[in-house]
Amino acid sequence: MGCPQGPLSGITDKVRQKTLKQRLSQEHRAVFGCVSRFYASCASWFGLALPLFSVSHAHATAPAQASPRSNWTSEGDVGVGWLFLPVTQVCSSGGCVRPDTSFLFHALARVHFAGRWSVGAGAHFALFPTAHPPLSDEAEAAGRQLSRSYVALAAHALYYPFNTYEPSAHAHRFMPYLGAELGFALLSDRYRSPSIDEEGALRIGEPGMIVRSEGLLSCLLLGADFGISKPFVVGFAVQAGSLWFPEQPETSLHDPATVRGLEFLVSGAFHLKAYIDL
Repeated sequence: MGCPQGPLSGITDKVRQKTLKQRLSQEHRAVFGCVSRFYASCASWFGLALPLFSVSHAHATAPAQASPRSNWTSEGDVGVGWLFLPVTQVCSSGGCVRPDTSFLFHALARVHFAGRWSVGAGAHFALFPTAHPPLSDEAEAAGRQLSRSYVALAAHALYYPFNTYEPSAHAHRFMPYLGAELGFALLSDRYRSPSIDEEGALRIGEPGMIVRSEGLLSCLLLGADFGISKPFVVGFAVQAGSLWFPEQPETSLHDPATVRGLEFLVSGAFHLKAYIDL
């Protein structure tokens, strides 16, 4: 037979149930506290690691810095234009004419340094002057002909006043400049006679003679470049200055140098340049 349950046993059961609930509640709170502390620790570690990750990611994704460039850059320049000697008298044995003009071609090389300066040297060729002075009656009767050409070898310096030059050319960059040029000039007057004289006899010896006048060239120039791609630039430049040629003795056939003394010149040329970093 079972023992009768009295009021005391009911109270005991209630106490046990209450104690069990308290224990479960304490365990739940302990587990919740551990979980909370775990997530708090994770959050704190994440908060510390996030800036480091951001910095490392920035370093990883940032483009590699370009190696430092040299301040020295070389430049090749070719151009075509026109030479104009507005007041020059071009004289020969039969008289004088003015002015003188010619198609102009140049080839130059330069070195850029210090941002605003460049120096270089090159050659100018005016091989087809348009002035044709008359020859004497005797020379005309003998069929004598005259051809002329100008050649100049000069050094120059350019200055970029707005400091827009950089070690390499950039597309759509406008670069004005001014400069000066000084060099050596050579005028060649070629007198040539036909190999058969006016009487039908064969001429003996050289059929012609060359009168070379060695002089000086000095110019001021103003120009501007415009970048069309990374290494290439197009531009236009105007020069104004003087040519000087000394007096030359006439040849044995009385052929004189066609230009003498100090003469004023103007030229303009379009050019194409290419840059190479040194």
